[in-house]
This record gives sequence, structure tokens and C-alpha cells, in this order.
Amino acid sequence: MEDREPPAWVAALTVLLAAAAGVWGLWCVVIGFVGGTMPLIGVEVDGSVLLGLFMLFVGEPILLAVARLAAMALMLPIILVTTKRPSRD
Repeated sequence: MEDREPPAWVAALTVLLAAAAGVWGLWCVVIGFVGGTMPLIGVEVDGSVLLGLFMLFVGEPILLAVARLAAMALMLPIILVTTKRPSRD
């Protein structure tokens, strides 16, 4: 059986995208507590404990789900192109 895993740089890029999405979600939660403009969304909020908790338990899972879908849409074609296919012997 042949190795059908993508190259190591594709796996590293996937980990980098996941880390970036996690930092983005955490940044949005902090902005929810202290106030400011949400990164990449552009929504201006006045910080409060209630908004911060809302962002932590409701907003961040939604943001991370959207980021996951965007990363999958980006990575799927790369993985399909770079994965070795079995030979037709």
C-alpha cells in the first residue's frame, strides 16, 4: 500500500492556519471584554463583561466555525493536488 499523505509543508500550513484562527478568536474575545474594533470583521464594540462572556461562549465558536470552513476551502484543493495517487498497475 502506498503512502497517500500530503507533503509535510501542507500539514505545517494547516497547523499555521489553525493557530491563526485560534489567535483571531482569542483576540475577538479580548476586544469583547475591553472594547475596540473586532479584527477582520470591522465591528466597533464597547467592551463589557457581558459582551466578553457572550463572545467567549457564543461568538468565538461561530467565528472559529467560519474560519474552519474558510481554511478547508483553501486547503482542500492544495491537498488534492499535492497528495500522491496510487499507480494503476
